[in-house]
Amino acid sequence: MDNKLNCVWSWTICVILALLLGCGLARLWYTCRKISINRRVVHVWVALALSFFVLYDLCVYRLLVLDLPYTTTPVGAGRFVLDVVMAILIGVLLWRGMNGADWPVGGELVAILISWHVCAVIWHVMAHVERHRTPPWADYLPHLIFCSVYALAYALNRRAQRRSPQQDVPVLKRRFALVLSTLVICVSGFRLWQKTQPKRVSASAVRQIAGTWR
Repeated sequence: MDNKLNCVWSWTICVILALLLGCGLARLWYTCRKISINRRVVHVWVALALSFFVLYDLCVYRLLVLDLPYTTTPVGAGRFVLDVVMAILIGVLLWRGMNGADWPVGGELVAILISWHVCAVIWHVMAHVERHRTPPWADYLPHLIFCSVYALAYALNRRAQRRSPQQDVPVLKRRFALVLSTLVICVSGFRLWQKTQPKRVSASAVRQIAGTWR
C-alpha cells in the first residue's frame, strides 16, 4: 500500500480515538454532577483508567502501523475492518464506562475489554500472516493473559456478591470498579512499556515517527 495512504489511515484512526475520548470525558463531566461525592471519586478513577487505556492504544497503534504497514491484500483489508471494530469497542467502552449516572456496569465493561483484546490478537496474527511469518508470542500472548485476568476478577467479584447480603452488593460493585480500573491501568502501562522498548521498535519505524512530527 502507498505509504501516504497508510499514514492517512492510521492518523484517521488516531483522530477518531481522540474524539471518542473527548466525548467520553464530556459525558463523565455531565453525569458526575448528578451523583454524590463518594461515588464521584470512583468514577474519576474509572475515567482516568479508561483515558490511559485509550492513550496507550493511540501510542502503540502508531508504532505497530509504522512497523507493520498495511498491504493491498485480503488480509490487509481485514486489518482495516478490525481497526474499525476496535475503535467502535473503545467508543462503547468510554460511553458506558464514563456514564457516572448508572455505573457500575462491570460485567459489560469486562466483556468489551476482553473483546478488544481478542481483536488485538487477531490483528497481530493477520499482520504477520501478511508477511508470511509466524507471529512472536510476545505480540499476542499478553492479550490472552489480560483476558484471563479480567475474567477471573469478574468471576471472583460475582462470587463475592452472591455470598454477601443484598445491602452490601452496591459497595462490592464500587470496589470492583476500583479493582477493574486499576487492572486496566496496570495492563495498559505494561503493554505500553513492552512495546516502547528499543528492541521492539524497528529503526525504520523510529525514522518514520520522527518524520511525522517535523
